[in-house]
Amino acid sequence: MRVTKEPGASQPRRAGGPRKPARVLIVDDHPLMRKAVRALIDEQPDMTSCGEAASANEARKQVDATHPDLAIVDISLPQSSGIELI
Repeated sequence: MRVTKEPGASQPRRAGGPRKPARVLIVDDHPLMRKAVRALIDEQPDMTSCGEAASANEARKQVDATHPDLAIVDISLPQSSGIELI
């Protein structure tokens, strides 16, 4: 698959059209941290946040509901660790 960058384009193009933004799930038990990470992700032209979760159980439900491409996971979560979730 060939990827090219057009002059003035905000994101690379694949042969056949522009790439869809990567959908990112944010998992962190601190609401302020989730809000900050979501704001940073949503500023990027090649990423978009698709959901948030404060626990591993919530994260599993969000994965089933949103089918993210990526997840940013806090290592320490209530009742479970981010490592166990991953």
